Amino acid sequence: MISSRLAVLGLLAASWTVQAADSLITPDHLSLAYLIRPIKDARKRSSLCGMHVLASKETKGEPTIQWDFIFSVITDGSTKIAGISAGSFERALTGKVRTPRQEIAELRLLTEGDAEPLLVPVSKHGNPVLGAVPVAYANKVLDALDSGTPLSILITYADGQPESLLIKGRNNVGKFNLSKNQVVRECIETIVPAKEPSAPYMETNTGSGR
Repeated sequence: MISSRLAVLGLLAASWTVQAADSLITPDHLSLAYLIRPIKDARKRSSLCGMHVLASKETKGEPTIQWDFIFSVITDGSTKIAGISAGSFERALTGKVRTPRQEIAELRLLTEGDAEPLLVPVSKHGNPVLGAVPVAYANKVLDALDSGTPLSILITYADGQPESLLIKGRNNVGKFNLSKNQVVRECIETIVPAKEPSAPYMETNTGSGR
């Protein structure tokens, strides 16, 4: 898990139907953290930019369902690469141990105004799964998370069961940002290569969560 979190912000659920009502999930708890990996540079540039989203749904007497997403962008100096790590877990009634749910077979993203969801290619079924996202679309996703506009994450499990998870945060513009620009967009515009480049979505979080 990436350790350098710039800020942890509370998020609010909202109503925004993207699929049938029986598959739409609005989490009871949402949190978001900026992921900014600084380098030793006088201009305070970074080698990784992104966000970590943690969502959970609680039902009395049953394990908590938790979803864990990492969106991130890196560069080799000439080309930017964006990706996602997506996991779905059950958290025990006592303690912090969580176990993966069924394998994820398909992952799609839908931002406000999209005519169709974006299918994220994943290398194989798993939980969590790793996938590549076009940088232009990753910018849309990160802007949505940063500004508080809706994002839907559509998951299909190996048994064919679908889930539509709604993510919507407070409008963070002007309150949490470090400058007049959105935090992650500003980071992406000035991102520089890491000394040891690696795919950003390889940084999965399979720990206990928060």
